[in-house]
Amino acid sequence: MEGNIVLLFAVILCVANSSTVPFINKCKVDDSTCLVKSTQLAIPPFAAGISELGLNSLDPLVIKRIDASSGSLKLILNDVVIKGLKDCVPKKIEFRDIKSPIPGKMYIKLACRTTLDGQYDMKGQLIVPIEGKGKVSVSISEVVAKVECELSEKTGKDDKLYLNIKSCSSKYDFKPNSRVHFDNLFPDNKALAQTTSEVIETNSDAIVLELGPPILETTLNLMIKNVKKFFDKVPVEDLIL
Repeated sequence: MEGNIVLLFAVILCVANSSTVPFINKCKVDDSTCLVKSTQLAIPPFAAGISELGLNSLDPLVIKRIDASSGSLKLILNDVVIKGLKDCVPKKIEFRDIKSPIPGKMYIKLACRTTLDGQYDMKGQLIVPIEGKGKVSVSISEVVAKVECELSEKTGKDDKLYLNIKSCSSKYDFKPNSRVHFDNLFPDNKALAQTTSEVIETNSDAIVLELGPPILETTLNLMIKNVKKFFDKVPVEDLIL
């Protein structure tokens, strides 16, 4: 879903050394305009995966299991496939608390239109009482993710400085006109299944608002793993002008 969510990995590439990732233009750490333009160019190849850096494909992004349960709802998603991350659009990219030789924080604002397909197992309250098990499909009209990460430095075996992500926080805004569909609701009651499906269709935006954050957080965590792999491979001297 998502935007998640949020293509944190793309920001790293916006300042990457051309000899490491030749499709990227290097930027100054305080040049937000350059960072946005370079990130936009970097997103498609990075989402496809970079095998020489040990980075997995992120579009499609395959997630084995997501627990999106809340206090009144049990919802487990399995074999989830998220598509559309390669088409995300960076709205704002900034390095903050700039120090020498590294920035202390990284801020990203990214707009994405994504789809999610998978299997669900659900029981509880989701606007109305709901129960079912089967296929689920979600289409997000647009999610705007705002992510801020704390950065630190570490020294590699080559005695060069490398960036490290200490922690990240995120917020999400969902735009209207999303779509949610669950197959096989109330399998023993066709009339109730039809009524519930109509309620879900009418209230898809509200459902995305409720269920989206845990799915986006799972997606973001997988992206951060790729970013950390990238940081482990590329020293600061190759990242920042």
